[in-house]
Amino acid sequence: MSKRTIQMVNPKAFMNMLDMPRGCFLAKDGDKWVALDNSTYNFWVEEFTQKDQAIRWLQGEIEVGEVAKAWDYIDSPEMLVEVSAMQGVKLNGDEAGLVLGYFEGHEYSLMAGDGGATMRHDDQYDNNHRGDIPYSIRDAIEFCWEQNEDLVMGGGIPVDESGKEYLASLLRDKQIIEQLMERV
Repeated sequence: MSKRTIQMVNPKAFMNMLDMPRGCFLAKDGDKWVALDNSTYNFWVEEFTQKDQAIRWLQGEIEVGEVAKAWDYIDSPEMLVEVSAMQGVKLNGDEAGLVLGYFEGHEYSLMAGDGGATMRHDDQYDNNHRGDIPYSIRDAIEFCWEQNEDLVMGGGIPVDESGKEYLASLLRDKQIIEQLMERV
């Protein structure tokens, strides 16, 4: 398959669907990447947390959604430790719990398939797997790092004692996540 040309556009360009020319388009919209495949005038749109995954989808290298229906939710630190090991990433129970906590806190889940393959599921879709995408353990750790950075730097933390405790816990998380990033 030949590589498709992908044009970067402003996300507002997607608002005017009828005027979109034929082709593949990519836009950064807040903390997500919006990919639009209008190469067949069918206007397929998917959202991704990482740019490289959006590009891979536009290139036809990955599919989203239907594959995940037969997968299992990773619902315990022990299960994540086991699946991570299959991808060559060693996590302890506390680290795995931290990763799962960041996913749950942002309304996502990790799912596991045969051989340790993993996928990210958007919990807002319940059992509809439309937005599920392949997501390695490294991707999951990077997601945690990005979310932690947003929470620490984004403000909105109360200045009272509870806010100080929350910020301290985020900074502890940051240290653990940075160590994980170095390992993977």
